[in-house]
Amino acid sequence: MTAPDTDEYSGAVDWRLPADDIRRLSQLRPYYALLCVALEWAIIIAAAWISEVSHSWLVYVAAVIIIGSRLHAFGVLMHEAAHYRLSSNRQVNNAVGELLAWMILMTLQGYRNNHFAHHRDLNSDNDPDWVRKKNDPFFSFPKTPSRLLLDIFKSVSGVRFVVEMRGIFKSKDMQNIPARLKRQRLLFYIGVITVFSLSGHGMLLVKYWVVPYVTTFIFFMLIRSVAEHHGKMEYDHLLRQSRYVEPHWWERILIAPYGVYAHLDHHLYPSGPFYNLRMLHVLLMQQPEYRDNAHITYGYSTGLAAECL
Repeated sequence: MTAPDTDEYSGAVDWRLPADDIRRLSQLRPYYALLCVALEWAIIIAAAWISEVSHSWLVYVAAVIIIGSRLHAFGVLMHEAAHYRLSSNRQVNNAVGELLAWMILMTLQGYRNNHFAHHRDLNSDNDPDWVRKKNDPFFSFPKTPSRLLLDIFKSVSGVRFVVEMRGIFKSKDMQNIPARLKRQRLLFYIGVITVFSLSGHGMLLVKYWVVPYVTTFIFFMLIRSVAEHHGKMEYDHLLRQSRYVEPHWWERILIAPYGVYAHLDHHLYPSGPFYNLRMLHVLLMQQPEYRDNAHITYGYSTGLAAECL
């Protein structure tokens, strides 16, 4: 079964909740969202600085974990921009979203092409995410404990990075972007590499962007990707096409920032920005059909792990 059609820009499916509630929960707070973007940058810079002045490998490992989680947060905020939820000003929304996308080797426009198709044809052969993953052993469940541990090792060691990049470059939706945007992104990367290299800080770029990206960012991104539509899913009801995860506090920080754990609720009402998803879930839980049928998992490291075996 696939999800119903939704407005590909900002409209929500008017399902079970009163229209007044949806309008209220769809209101944007652009300054708060942009403050969150600035906060993520500040955390990355602070983690790198503390690691450099400490001269400790243990602190560096902690920095790689923290920075990888914040790069993943960039991806979540980029997803908000894809739905035009960062700012009501389209130019600001798209400019910030593109910069966030470039930081994780993507483009906002390419991601938006792919993601809207995912929303329109959820878990079907017209869903590019579903097609890309359905023959990938990584997304095949259930797994044996040893296979699960091997996949985790591949994710965090950098091995899986190659597979993920191949998927991005092979995706017609993600590559269907204007030549102008491709040139701008290339010039951005050339500029960043040139500035760091000529200033004698090239290793900082490697240590605090390349290494976290290919290891912990990929790891957190894959955990979240599995949680959204994979594992022990039945797909026999609209409310079981995706998953709501109730994360532990530390998972909310590292794995599921900015309400990304409420993926089921997001599919039902994509007009809701991340800071309203918690209230949206509270209202949905008051609806008997949602409460009785929604696929709700408790914890990524606990419930989701159990649903993968």
